[in-house]
Amino acid sequence: MGGASACTNKEVDKEIQSSQPSSAQVNGETIHAAYTEDKAQNLGISTEGKELLTLEKEIHETEVEKEANQLGISTEGKDAGTLSEEIYEAKVKKEAEKLGIPVEGKAIVDLIAEINKIKIKSEAEKLGVSTEGKEIGAIAEELYGTKVKNEAKQLGISEKGKSMEALAKEIYETKIQTEAKNLHIDLYGKDIYQVLQEINDQKALQVAKELGIDVTNKDTQQLTEEIGKQQPDRVQELHFSPWVQTDAEAFYYYLTS
Repeated sequence: MGGASACTNKEVDKEIQSSQPSSAQVNGETIHAAYTEDKAQNLGISTEGKELLTLEKEIHETEVEKEANQLGISTEGKDAGTLSEEIYEAKVKKEAEKLGIPVEGKAIVDLIAEINKIKIKSEAEKLGVSTEGKEIGAIAEELYGTKVKNEAKQLGISEKGKSMEALAKEIYETKIQTEAKNLHIDLYGKDIYQVLQEINDQKALQVAKELGIDVTNKDTQQLTEEIGKQQPDRVQELHFSPWVQTDAEAFYYYLTS
């Protein structure tokens, strides 16, 4: 079983209930620790003598500050929580303006509701999902089911006898494996997060080269920042999304990532 795969909630529950950590758990924790240390070092954060939780906190603070700078938000005297909130609001307002929604005097939650409504109805119409006389939640649910079935068909996955959840999981794993193979990434013995990270690293490298950015001695974070400065709209391309998502769900992922 060389390919990377995602574990199910049931599998996770079984591991948590076990009185002794399994080899898979120990291996997963080791991989996660190594990944965290590598990410910290790429961000210029010293890892010496620091616990994993401390590193994760510093990584979060550094990434939040960098994203705030990219969006033109002042970081002076602000903690990560305040900056995260301002980043969130800036992204919402930017998307609202792009869709022609007036933002003046409106609460963020109301803007998000309007954005979602437009995105769900627009995508539903494109995919032939009827919206007439339906609540937005019902449209969204039908839209998601349609997308799952369409993607399964495109990938040659049979939906016979499978729940929507099982079908979506199979699509998720197939998309990761296919993308990794397209980018000549070896799957053998790797954790799913490692594979996703390698895919995103490759995408950053490809886009940087397309834009004529010098990639010598630069990590993914540095390349992403330079891409963001040259063409901010292309930053979303750098994050491979193997999940089946509606446009509204993709926007929510962008807001919270």
